[in-house]
Amino acid sequence: MSKPLNLSWGRFALAMGVLNSLPLLLALASGGLDTGIMIAWLMVLSLSVFSIFGWSRLRRANAVAPLSAFDADRFRRVLIGPPAAAIVWWVCTVAVAIGLAIITAL
Repeated sequence: MSKPLNLSWGRFALAMGVLNSLPLLLALASGGLDTGIMIAWLMVLSLSVFSIFGWSRLRRANAVAPLSAFDADRFRRVLIGPPAAAIVWWVCTVAVAIGLAIITAL
């Protein structure tokens, strides 16, 4: 039997911290926040918030029936959640990003 996965919030925070620091590093390298970097940061933050909900679902599912490293399909289904909600989240994020790009271009 394989060991159950360690789904601690500390690991999640470390991964999201690294992911959210990438736009900051881009801003520092380019000399400041421009519109493109802010839109990229919006996308990363939206992905992070969506991942928080998925990680919470994953931890609940792991408490009921422990996940193993070989349960990749179940892991993905629980992390993403209902497909309709994931699609709506993604469409809204992209629509806001496109709207910000259009507004700042005027």
